[in-house]
Amino acid sequence: MASMMRMLPEDCKVLRDGANCNILVDQIVPGDILFIEAGESMPLHAAVTTTDKNYLESNNIGLQGTYCVSGRSTGVAVATGDNTILGRIMKQTNSPSKRKSPLAREVTNFIVLICSAVAVVVTAFIIVWSAWLRRKYPDWITVPNLLILCISVTVAFLPVGLPVAVTAGMAVSAKIMRQHRILCKSLDSVETLGSVSTLCIDKTGTLTQNKMLVTHCTVGDTQTTFDEARDALKAYPTGSVSRLWTVAGLCNSGEFDDPAADLPIHERMIHGDATDQAILQFSERLHEVAKLNQSWTLVSEIPFDSRSKYMAKAFRPTNEHVLPHMCPAAGPSTPDILMTVKGAPDVLLGRVNTYLAESGAHVHFDSNVQQHVEDIVQEWAGRGLRLVLLAHKALQETALFSPKDPLGLDMESQMQSGLTLTGLVGIADPLRPGTFDTITTLRKAGIRTFMVEFTSFVLRSNTHDH
Repeated sequence: MASMMRMLPEDCKVLRDGANCNILVDQIVPGDILFIEAGESMPLHAAVTTTDKNYLESNNIGLQGTYCVSGRSTGVAVATGDNTILGRIMKQTNSPSKRKSPLAREVTNFIVLICSAVAVVVTAFIIVWSAWLRRKYPDWITVPNLLILCISVTVAFLPVGLPVAVTAGMAVSAKIMRQHRILCKSLDSVETLGSVSTLCIDKTGTLTQNKMLVTHCTVGDTQTTFDEARDALKAYPTGSVSRLWTVAGLCNSGEFDDPAADLPIHERMIHGDATDQAILQFSERLHEVAKLNQSWTLVSEIPFDSRSKYMAKAFRPTNEHVLPHMCPAAGPSTPDILMTVKGAPDVLLGRVNTYLAESGAHVHFDSNVQQHVEDIVQEWAGRGLRLVLLAHKALQETALFSPKDPLGLDMESQMQSGLTLTGLVGIADPLRPGTFDTITTLRKAGIRTFMVEFTSFVLRSNTHDH
């Protein structure tokens, strides 16, 4: 519990007397308005007020310890101290448990069974003695002898060595756990050991190290290595690779930690999920993302959703030359907004109309090119890579406004078609040391293992084979 409490912040930014100020967490009361930014965590339970409008659901509740991965949030404190989940956990851990452990229940049931058998046998002896032996052989078993016989039967039935056997069994189990570097602080914790026949495990962060790195990429439908892409960007700063760099750097929820700017790229802390971190590192290794962000201003965005499997961001250029370079005007109207998209290939491929050729031109995305891209997806997925498709679309800002809500932006309708395939990135996540030996041991023990992961069937099958 001490380590869990150390994960919580000591202070938080709140609204007091009309001004934002940092105060200690123990001074926050229900009703305070909190401001949480990327990299910070909730110091208590708060009702998040800056959420999308969804009239079928209530606003989300951020529990104490909830980590803000990207962006910022505003919430109202609803529970503090012992009224939070961590507070209840601390109460339960500090108070003694009234429930018996599984082993204690089994021992109790065994003792009740033995006592029932003793009672039945002794009762049978007494009935036989009083109904037959006492009348026919009055001098054979007297009343004192009957008492001694009943006590002897009772003692014979009682498992006197049961406590020693149970303690020795738990000590052996604890020794085996120690050999596998599992700390057993008390023998009571061994009591919950049981039989496992099926084990369902997650892949990312469990079987793997959750240290994702982009190892493969394509420009349009052309495969290339990272070194080739970096050299091409240096030789042709306005070539097709620069567009891949632009989309990868802009369509990203990850942010570098400013104090770590002087560290190497792989050592710099990034606020965001593992996929965003890998793509942001990939873009930074190609060229500085900070310079890229200076040329674009965010207009609107669609955050990543596990159901839709994509995210999108719309940008307005601060320099009039950068947008024509990304998307040359194909008609009389001049676009002034760049929409960048990132997501699962199986979801976005059907919305692609053109793709970025190696020369930088936008070419029609026909069935032959689509089949070629799908073959690349299958090949990379067969290697255990996580696939992310990058796309972009140039449009006028007026096209973003919803006809139903003139004050609101409607990016969803622009996402349905007209996308240009910028490229694909393949992200590798190395297995944890000992994962192979662990799965092999589980199989030898007859334990069936299943991987629970929302990825493609090819990727799941490949990971299962590994």
